[in-house]
Amino acid sequence: MVNVTDVRAEERLLTVRQAGEIIGASYATTKRLIASGDLRSVKRGRRRLVPLSATQDHIRRLVVNAA
Repeated sequence: MVNVTDVRAEERLLTVRQAGEIIGASYATTKRLIASGDLRSVKRGRRRLVPLSATQDHIRRLVVNAA
């Protein structure tokens, strides 16, 4: 499990798997969220990375929509 407090300032880009752990979704679901634009990501070389802030934004939207 990813401990968000362990992520240092220069390591604020997460792998798709790490982002999925934070938002509570499978790898495949996380990839679908990225493909649909529901979860922001960036391309770094050949890797797809998710900013930590994107996971936080996604969780906030889930909470607001559930209310």
